[in-house]
Amino acid sequence: MLDLGMQILKVLAVAGGAAVGWLGSGLLLRLLVRLSLHRSTPRTVLIPVRALGALALGLAVSMWAFSSGGAGPGLGGWFGSGQGGGQPSVAKGEPGPSTEAPATHDAAPPKPAAPEQPPASAEDTLRIKILGGAQVKAERFYRIEGETDPRTLTELRKAIQARRQEAGKPPLKGIVILVYSSSVARDHPAVRNLETWAKENGLSITFPSTNGAAP
Repeated sequence: MLDLGMQILKVLAVAGGAAVGWLGSGLLLRLLVRLSLHRSTPRTVLIPVRALGALALGLAVSMWAFSSGGAGPGLGGWFGSGQGGGQPSVAKGEPGPSTEAPATHDAAPPKPAAPEQPPASAEDTLRIKILGGAQVKAERFYRIEGETDPRTLTELRKAIQARRQEAGKPPLKGIVILVYSSSVARDHPAVRNLETWAKENGLSITFPSTNGAAP
């Protein structure tokens, strides 16, 4: 019976809120129109505004009354009088909620590191120096280590293909690109074009650390 009575009170509170919203929004609108336009408010405007005011205030009261639960219209969650808000009480003599951290499983042992691949031998790779500045003439950015004449990308690709087809030597597996302080930048098109071509032709690419200018 107590619960039924409280539900009836909540419904009445919502209805009262809607009524107050109907009257209050109408009065406020009439006052604003009278002060600003010095005329009466048309019913075509007054009725919708009153309906919106009643709906808004009715919804607000409904949310306040029914969302918190408890022994009063919304008092449980906001003011502590009901049973719905706050932390649950603990009877005397009963153990409270445990504050100990939950037990955790032992961390899985780290996976062993994958064995490093053996570095390619000098016979399997071709070392290419990247030139820059005054060293570059007619797009010749590349010089194969051990040679003196620089090459264009087209000439370098032909030299690499010839090396891959050379008999009596192990197959060429990759190239080593040497970028020095005097070379063009690492992201220069000359370097990126060589890197792209090497990947497309199944060659591994290595960028070792270098110091100083290109020898």
